[in-house]
This record gives sequence, structure tokens and C-alpha cells, in this order.
Amino acid sequence: MSRSAVTIVALLAFCAAGPSSSHAQQRGVVAGSSGVWINGQYFGHNPGGGRFGESEESHEPTSGDSGCRNDLAESETELVSYNEHLVAGCCDDPACGCELDLGCGDTIGCGDCVRPRKWPRVYGAVEYVYGWAKGSDSPALVTTSDNGTAQDDAGVLGLASTTTLLGGDSLNNGGQSGGRLTLGTAAGSYRNRRVEFIYSFLEDADEAFATSSDEFPILARPFFNSQSGQQDALLIGFGGLVSGGLSVDASSEFRSYELQMRQDACCYRGANMELTVGYRAAELDDGIAIRQTSLALSGPTAGATTNLEDLFSTSNTFHGGQVGFTCQLVQGRRWSYDCTVKTALGATRQKARIAGSTTVTTGGGSSTSDAGLLVQGSNAGEYSRSEFSAVSEVGLTLRYRLKKSTSLSVGYNIVFWSDVLRAAEQIDAAVNPTQIPPGTLTGDPRPAFGFASTSYWAQGFRAGLESRF
Repeated sequence: MSRSAVTIVALLAFCAAGPSSSHAQQRGVVAGSSGVWINGQYFGHNPGGGRFGESEESHEPTSGDSGCRNDLAESETELVSYNEHLVAGCCDDPACGCELDLGCGDTIGCGDCVRPRKWPRVYGAVEYVYGWAKGSDSPALVTTSDNGTAQDDAGVLGLASTTTLLGGDSLNNGGQSGGRLTLGTAAGSYRNRRVEFIYSFLEDADEAFATSSDEFPILARPFFNSQSGQQDALLIGFGGLVSGGLSVDASSEFRSYELQMRQDACCYRGANMELTVGYRAAELDDGIAIRQTSLALSGPTAGATTNLEDLFSTSNTFHGGQVGFTCQLVQGRRWSYDCTVKTALGATRQKARIAGSTTVTTGGGSSTSDAGLLVQGSNAGEYSRSEFSAVSEVGLTLRYRLKKSTSLSVGYNIVFWSDVLRAAEQIDAAVNPTQIPPGTLTGDPRPAFGFASTSYWAQGFRAGLESRF
């Protein structure tokens, strides 16, 4: 097992066991100063200009190869931002600060001991994110057929002559750009407690599709005819009968907001653990719009133009309390590695809006109805509900310190959301054609709406710059 793995395992064991009881905990406030004595070690401003860590009552060695480095200037302790103070040869000397009730315990064998970490008063980070998100499942939306296919079979699903051009799989599952902003401030006697705000997002992922009967002479929109109990299709392009085109636009956008407190809980030989508690909000907006235009070439409606539109949109808003922990491993003065695990429990407010329209234009004027093909009176409207849900996140960070106040970082995060509505998954591919305007519904009220809930995840790699003040 590597030294890093051994260190982390030992850290977890130490945190579970608590501070060692084999050493007496001594502490006291120094009169006329802003510091405090703990186990014979002084922390804070030393107005007398004496040696750091040297109590008048302490008889611990302060010099020599086997002694502890207790003479560190306060200006040097400011360099510990994001790193602990490593003090050589302190294994058996409680005056080194290795036995603090903050959780810094004995080392295994003689090696470096860790002083309390001192976070900067104010810090921030800006990071670029490139990520991927779970796509939304969509029924087949656009089909074509081989030339020579009969009109009754054109575009109908389940036939060997039919090819699906869009749908039947996942939409909006490509790469997306995004960002992450972190702002924080430290508090506490050793600035080992922090309040932190994090905003992260993935930009709107647009998936656009457009085609026409010029490209595919047979062009159709498939559906299941609930009246006949068989697959059917609405023709947009078919030689000598109708010509036209259509477009499909799908979008998805994710945002997350966190306000949390981080508290140092345990440290051990260059590794430390923090506990986090706070509030989290998350938002996921989804949409899909299907628009078609067709021109009748023959029959009683020859010359009529039909513009049809189906719109589906969903929004999900989560609010909940969050807990978690972060483990950090420091390697020297430059490198550090973080692993963060967080879970928020709360409620997701789910909303869906479904709308459609059909406009028919002839030489005598135009008429409009509030229905399309996959949107009819049986499913059109606005719907909402609240569901108990969870948002969990795991993150890994590699950090390189350029100088006292600046670090470069790269990392990976994955977020999982248990219950959301996706726009494409609210589409019911079954249609009762009797209610298509100006008809009146007879029989099964399809399409229907049913709160089709699913899970969601987003993951991505990030790189950015961190500053401390």
C-alpha cells in the first residue's frame, strides 16, 4: 500500500478514535497578548519578541538536531494557506503542537508532525468546466421510408422500409461548457472554520435537427394510433401528395448553488479531514420544440399550407440541507490532493408545460387551433408537484501552488439528482386522432400526461485559478 493510502487510512482511524488520552492537554491565555498556550506551545502574536513555542515554565528543548522548530515567525505561519506546517522530529514532543484537541495526534514512528492549518481570511476560485449530462429519452419523432413505399406504410414504425431520422434514443447527451465560482472566508481562533459559497453550471445544451422533403422525398412523423391500435404516421412529404419540412430543437441547462460551513475535524501527517454542513439548491430546465410546415399538392385541400407546433418544457428546482466531508493530502509545499463527498436531502419542485398549435392557411384565410400532433386537449396544460429527492456530489481536485496567494487546480466532479422531469420524456407517442381539431374526442384520451420522473447526472472536468487574500 502506498504512503498516501496508509496516511489516509490512519487519518480515518484517528478521527474515529478521537484525540489521544495519553498526553495531558495544557492550555492557557498569555496575559497582554492575543495568543494562547496549548500543550506548552504558543500560537498567536508574541509581543515580547521571544522564541515562538517557548513557555517560561517549559523545559522542552528548543535547539539542536533533535529539538522542535518552535521559533517560526508569525509571518511564516501565513504561508500555510492550503498547507499544514510540517515540523521535523516532533513525534514524542507534545510542545510541538502535535497533540492539539483539534485532532492533530501522534505520528506512527518518528517523522513530520502537522501543526494546525491556517486558512486565509478571504479566498476564491474561478474554474472552466467541460462536462456531459445524462440525455433525455425520446420516442421516435421523425421517420423516412424507401422510395416506392405505399402511402399507407410510409413512415410507419416497425416496417423494414422505415428508417428513424430522429428520436428513439437519447437527446442532449453531448459535451457542454460550463463554469464554477467559489468564494469563502475563514473564521475561528486558528481560522480553521470557513463559510463558503459555490456556484456551478453547465451552459444550455442545444440539439437542433432540420430536414425537408427535398432531402427525403418521404418524410413523416410517427405515432401510435390508439383508435385503431396500430402504428401510424403523419406525412410531411410524399410524392404528388404533400411536401414540406420540419425542425426539432431540444435544450437543457443545469445550475447549482451551495452555501456551506467547513470545519477542520482531524489531521495527521500532511492529511486532514473537514466536515461540511449547509444548504444546496439546484435547477434543471429542459425543453423540446417540434415545428413543421407542409403544403398540400392534391386532393380537396390542395394549395393549403399547414403550420404545426408541439412544445414541451420542464423545470426542476431543488432545495435541501447538505452534509459531507473533504479529505486533503498535502505533498510538500506545492502539491495537494482533495476528495470531497456531499449529499443534500430535500424537495424538488417539478413543473411541466405542454402546448401546441395548428394554423391552416388557404385562399380564403387562416384558422388556428390549440393542438398539434403530440399535443392535444387531453394532455395540454401546466402541471406541478413536489417530490422528496436527493442531490449527491463527488469531487476530486489536484492543486499546485504557484506562490503564497495563487494556485492552479484541475479536477473532476459528478453530481447525481434522484428525481427530475425531462421534457422529451413527457411525450406520449399515442394519439387518438378523433380529437385532432376540428374533431371531437371519442374513446381513449391520448396523448396523456403522467409525470414521467427519472434521475439525472452531470459530470465534468475543470481547471482554474485560486487566489487567497
